[in-house]
Amino acid sequence: MNTGPSSRAIDMKRLFQQGWGLFKSNWRSIAGIVLVIWVPIELLSSYRDHFVYKDDFIKSFRFTRFLDNVFGVIGVGGIISIAHECMLGNKVDINASFSMGCGAWWRMMWAHAFTNFLLTAAILLAGLASDYLIVTLLIAFPVAYLVPRLSLVYQIVFL
Repeated sequence: MNTGPSSRAIDMKRLFQQGWGLFKSNWRSIAGIVLVIWVPIELLSSYRDHFVYKDDFIKSFRFTRFLDNVFGVIGVGGIISIAHECMLGNKVDINASFSMGCGAWWRMMWAHAFTNFLLTAAILLAGLASDYLIVTLLIAFPVAYLVPRLSLVYQIVFL
């Protein structure tokens, strides 16, 4: 099997083409999730930054992380569900993606918390050498959502 740079470039090109095709065919559902989940989060966060916290960066950062960690994972789960169902050949509307995102909220929440913990530990312990670990841990989201029994969080917490 050829694993040289040319075969990796072909695989990446095919991967980007597949991702772009998924986005083009489902942009309405993705835009709906962004409008319903992310726009209110950003508006609330910006309002509190400007009028409530003003110069207190720490409180502003904590509130923004809270919103992303609690409500943002619903949007991430919805978009992952759209991609997953399309890869299986099914058509998913925005209501189904929201229900799938909300249904996977608990798994996504734990995967997000565990990933953040490991990323913080890797950055503190390894510095810049943790780039590989960062990319690897980002796979925890789709695995925790799509196959909960194979997720790292499930295996650590429940086994």
